[in-house]
Amino acid sequence: MKLLKMALAAASIAAALPGVAAATTYTIDVTASDFFRLSGPGGSAPAGPVTVDYTLTLDPTVASGPTKTGLVVDSSVNLPDATGGFAYTPSSSPIPSLTIGTNVFNASEAADGANTYSVYIADPFSGVAFVSFEETDAKGNLWEAEDANAVVTAVVSSAAPEPAAWAMMLVGVFGVGSVLRSRRKVFAAA
Repeated sequence: MKLLKMALAAASIAAALPGVAAATTYTIDVTASDFFRLSGPGGSAPAGPVTVDYTLTLDPTVASGPTKTGLVVDSSVNLPDATGGFAYTPSSSPIPSLTIGTNVFNASEAADGANTYSVYIADPFSGVAFVSFEETDAKGNLWEAEDANAVVTAVVSSAAPEPAAWAMMLVGVFGVGSVLRSRRKVFAAA
């Protein structure tokens, strides 16, 4: 009986603890083509299409960045500093937004400058995202892709149970054990 009381106490303490939201891993495949010059001295547009594949791990309920932690560039691309960084704002703002690129300030802007790029994705996890892709070349020309799109896919992985779930499993194991133990005593006495 003592063991059952201790298990129930542990379960109630664990249930009172806030659950830790799990970070989710996403693959983001960005394609941009048909570049036009927004500003700069002139020159040839980037050869398109430009394709960049990212793997990004973040908690979609919490604002992140600017940071490089959790961002991996999966493909080799002809972009300046393709590793870059990212910033994310969840839906508590008017609309969730994600920016990936060089010199990212926040979830809606990155610095322009020679040899930089940025990918802005509005509402990235909805399946109907607005995408903007800009690149600044070594001459200072700022190019924007007329045709840019992103495919964002959540990577499903088995997650570890939250502390409250562990506590409930332990309560169940202890409960079954105590019932079996008490039955054994009844049969032994008869």
